[in-house]
Amino acid sequence: MAIGHVSNILTVFKADTKQHKAAIKQLSGEEKKRSQQLLENMEKENAKLDKQIDRLGKMAKVAAVVTAGYVAMKASLDGYLERSQLLASGAGKHTDALRKSTNGLVSDMKLLKIESSLLNGTVRLTGKQMETATKFMLALRKEGHNFHEVQQEVTKAFIELNTEGLKKFGVNIKAASGEVGTLDAILVEAQKHIDNFGGDLNIEGDDAIRAAAALENMFDSLKADFGELASEIMPALVAGLRLIIDAGAKLYHLPSNTPLP
Repeated sequence: MAIGHVSNILTVFKADTKQHKAAIKQLSGEEKKRSQQLLENMEKENAKLDKQIDRLGKMAKVAAVVTAGYVAMKASLDGYLERSQLLASGAGKHTDALRKSTNGLVSDMKLLKIESSLLNGTVRLTGKQMETATKFMLALRKEGHNFHEVQQEVTKAFIELNTEGLKKFGVNIKAASGEVGTLDAILVEAQKHIDNFGGDLNIEGDDAIRAAAALENMFDSLKADFGELASEIMPALVAGLRLIIDAGAKLYHLPSNTPLP
């Protein structure tokens, strides 16, 4: 931040009076008086600079605290706003059912994103259809495919009613007539893969993944609460940080348009 840079610059420009004091001892008469007066003036200027450096140091500390708070709150606010947007899109009504259909392996925030996508695709899926879609993801995972990639491609297939991306998983769905026909064909194929495992879609290591998802839910919940608070006090926090920056800029003739993080 500019305040810290100015403090460093002022420290560099403080006059070094040690040599001058030593030189005065060798002088006498009027020359000594003039040198002593010069020394006094230098020390007065140094004292002024010390006060300015101290003031800048305090301003920098306050600015650092406010900036740290701003950065932390902004991160939480971004998460809170994203969650609010997902809920506004209609997501959230089926979160409990989807958490059950994914065996607790997917965080609630990710489920909200999946739900929002499936609700706003080519055809709006019902709650039961979304449960089938998420179980289909688990079935493909159990067949040995990357779960993250499976989530992306399955979600895309249901949103766009385009099954090309599923071929990499060995899923080949015959072309159907119309949007509803295509959706039904995908759902039928999905159910086949689910039934192949008799409904048991767990694999070894899922307990650890469930624990990680639960922990992620806890942190997301805290971020949401903090984000809601941030949405209320962020304007005042930004205003306070701007005042600190502008005060330093005005005092030391610096540009005051410093961008916030």
